[in-house]
Amino acid sequence: MLTSFTSDTEDQTLVFNLNQAAITSIRGIGATSQYIFAEGNAWSGAWDWTTVNTNLVNLTDPSNKLIYEMHRTAFSSFHPSLPPHFPDPTN
Repeated sequence: MLTSFTSDTEDQTLVFNLNQAAITSIRGIGATSQYIFAEGNAWSGAWDWTTVNTNLVNLTDPSNKLIYEMHRTAFSSFHPSLPPHFPDPTN
């Protein structure tokens, strides 16, 4: 049973640098009114966000329109604490 994707992570410094480079490039071409969604490491899972993606709080956006994107998979096989009415469609 899979409970965390923490073992499936990239180098966290690389994740930070890629996100910051994207933000800098987008703003550098003049796109200043759009929101930018920053993805995290470890599949952007909300369950690991505060232990894996802590350095992403240091991302800078001169337009102050940064949104951190994370998710939570609602399948019982990934998260045994979920009620059984969230069956995993892959089983």
